[in-house]
Amino acid sequence: MRRKGTRIILLLPLLLLLFTLCPPATAQQTGKVYRVGRLSGGQTNSTFSIDAIRRELRGLGYVEGKNIIFELRNAENKSARLPALVDDLLRLKVDLIIAGGPNDGLAAKKATKTIPIVFTDSPTDPVAYGLVDSVARPGGNVTGFYSMADVLAGKRLEMLKESLPKLSHVAILRYSESPTDERQWTESRRVAQQLGLQIYPMEIDNTHDYESAFKTAVKTGSTAVAVVRHRLSETPAYRKAIIDLAAKYRLPTIYISERFCRERRIVVLRGG
Repeated sequence: MRRKGTRIILLLPLLLLLFTLCPPATAQQTGKVYRVGRLSGGQTNSTFSIDAIRRELRGLGYVEGKNIIFELRNAENKSARLPALVDDLLRLKVDLIIAGGPNDGLAAKKATKTIPIVFTDSPTDPVAYGLVDSVARPGGNVTGFYSMADVLAGKRLEMLKESLPKLSHVAILRYSESPTDERQWTESRRVAQQLGLQIYPMEIDNTHDYESAFKTAVKTGSTAVAVVRHRLSETPAYRKAIIDLAAKYRLPTIYISERFCRERRIVVLRGG
């Protein structure tokens, strides 16, 4: 089940790139080679649209290795490394920093007030997180995408209750190591109280022992599951495991995106 969420766009990263970088003709005349830093705190194979940005810029005349260079830095899930990686990018005098999630963007923001920073996705409110001054007017040198994962966590509970009117106990599938999980949990609790639902924190971690979480959820009396967004939810192996376990334990489950359902050929119910 999924309702199409509204994504609030502070400013398209590609537009910021275009305004930040000079037109290709000017770059060719001056011999300028622009450096774009890509900062990620996640998995080494995380590309968060960098390939799409490369492709679009190539179509506009920016040729990698000729008039633009991408400097890729990855913390490999060790957030303590982020400040050092940002310092490395600053030493290279990058013209722009493309950050991944809110932690990456915040690390870059703390290091520079002048170099433009684009965060590619903030699941939680970027204002509350300290990334921007407001959604309508970001201010400063930071902008990016807000995917509203915190708000949508509550909306999914509303859809679940609407689909299952007699529902009273719901397990919230959480990832204990996600920095954005707490805000989604807080919003889930707020909405659950309004709906008269009892919710149980069904926590998983990097051990991938997902079945234990499902067994515990059943023992608590939960009769449905709501999945929140986190890093693992972007991986096909995780999605397959959760869908298979939800079917095994016969638990109606609402997911964060159609990818869960599409990959396993599950019927998707859309909200109004």
